[in-house]
Amino acid sequence: MARKNTTDVDISVAERIRALYELQKIDSQIDEINKVKGALPDEVKNLENVVEGLNTKKRDIQTAIDNLKAEIKLKKLTIEDAKRLIESYSKQSDNVRNNRELVTLEEEIEYQKLEIVHAEKKITSATAEIEAKKVALESVEAVIVERQKDLQAKEEELRSIDVDTEPLVKELSAKALEKSKLIDERLLDAYKR
Repeated sequence: MARKNTTDVDISVAERIRALYELQKIDSQIDEINKVKGALPDEVKNLENVVEGLNTKKRDIQTAIDNLKAEIKLKKLTIEDAKRLIESYSKQSDNVRNNRELVTLEEEIEYQKLEIVHAEKKITSATAEIEAKKVALESVEAVIVERQKDLQAKEEELRSIDVDTEPLVKELSAKALEKSKLIDERLLDAYKR
C-alpha cells in the first residue's frame, strides 16, 4: 500500500500523535538552545535603555550649561548697559538746574550700581553652577563609556551564541514545520497555546 499524501485527512491518529510528540521534542530542543541565551536579550535591552537614559541626561546637562552661558552673556550686557547709563547720568549731573534733578540722577546712578552688583552675583552664581554641571557631565560621560562597554560585551556574547546556534535552530524549525503539517489544525492551535 502506498503512503498517503500528508494533506489527506486520512492520516492515522497514531501518526498525528507521533508527529505531535516529535514536534514537542523539537520545540524542547529549541527552548534549550534559547536557555543558553538566558537573560542576555533582556540584559542587552536594559543596557540599551540605560545608555539612552544617560545620553538624555548628558544632553539635559549640556543644555543647562548652554543656558547658563547665555544667561552670563546677558548679565554682562546688563553690566555694560548699566555702566553706560552711569556715565551718561554722571555727565547729566554736571548740567542739572535744581536739586531735585540731581537727587533723581543720583538715585538712577545708585540703581544702576545695584544692577551691576546684582548682575555680577548672578554671573558668579551661574559660573559656579556651570562648573558643577561640568563635573556632573564628566561623571555621566564616564558612566556612559562604561555602560557602552558592557553593552558591547553583552551584544557580542549574544551574537556569538546566535551564530553558534542559528544553523541548528533553522534546522529544527524546518523539522518542526514538517511535523506541524501532519497535525490537525485544531490540535496544533491547542498545542501552540
